[in-house]
Amino acid sequence: MADEPVRLEIRTLGGCLFDSPLARLLLGRNTSWHYVDEPDRVLLDDTVGMLTGRGLPIDELPSLEPGGPRQKIFFEPARTRVGIVTCGGLCPGLNNVIRALVLELTTGYGVRQIVGFRNGYQGLVARHGHDPVPLTPAVVDRIDEYGGTILGTSRGNQDPEEIADTLDELGIDILFVIGGDG
Repeated sequence: MADEPVRLEIRTLGGCLFDSPLARLLLGRNTSWHYVDEPDRVLLDDTVGMLTGRGLPIDELPSLEPGGPRQKIFFEPARTRVGIVTCGGLCPGLNNVIRALVLELTTGYGVRQIVGFRNGYQGLVARHGHDPVPLTPAVVDRIDEYGGTILGTSRGNQDPEEIADTLDELGIDILFVIGGDG
């Protein structure tokens, strides 16, 4: 049916086979206020009242996989191609996030190919004609001194299948979406 939502759910990427360049920084870390250990889970509810109100055993409570660095990673950094897109309305700090991502990906992980998509999700749809922009440490060197986003942003829906096709055609392994959906 035409009204059915498009489902782009990915259940698993497979096993994490590559040693993370950041693995040495994780040695001896356990769950704390500032770090969630890899096998642990982040609870959706953040109060005892909400947790007990669900009436579920701990292993059935809604939870999320923790974000952050891992001992093993799915992609080999030197062969990984990353995309960055800023979406929705402008907000303070978008250029700072772009810069931080590029610097951490290149210096921390050793990623060699990073592109930015112009004008939000429009940049991920070929018919809009916004070519991706290579992002390097030199390109993002001082962008944190300026407001807005060097990539531009837009609002409005784009076809998820067209976006997926663009990512596939460009060989993008990881896409960082910064901001709202517009």
